[in-house]
Amino acid sequence: MPKLKTPSTIRKRFKLKKKKNTSGKKEVSFEQVQAGGAHFNAKETGKVTRNKRGLRSIHKANHKNVKSMLPNG
Repeated sequence: MPKLKTPSTIRKRFKLKKKKNTSGKKEVSFEQVQAGGAHFNAKETGKVTRNKRGLRSIHKANHKNVKSMLPNG
C-alpha cells in the first residue's frame, strides 16, 4: 500500500494539538500559523512583530476540512 502524503500547504500552516479539558476528556484542536509572519518586519512595530510569532486556533467549523486533508484523517 502506498504512503499517504500530506499536502505541503497543510503541513506548513497547521499543527494538531491534543489536550485534556477539565473533565479529563481528550480534545483535539488545530492551530494555524499566521500568514505574513516573515514579511515587512523591519517596518512593523515591535508589538506587531511579536504578535506574528504565535499560533492561532482555528474555528471548529473548519476542523472537518483540515482533518480531511491530513493522512488517516
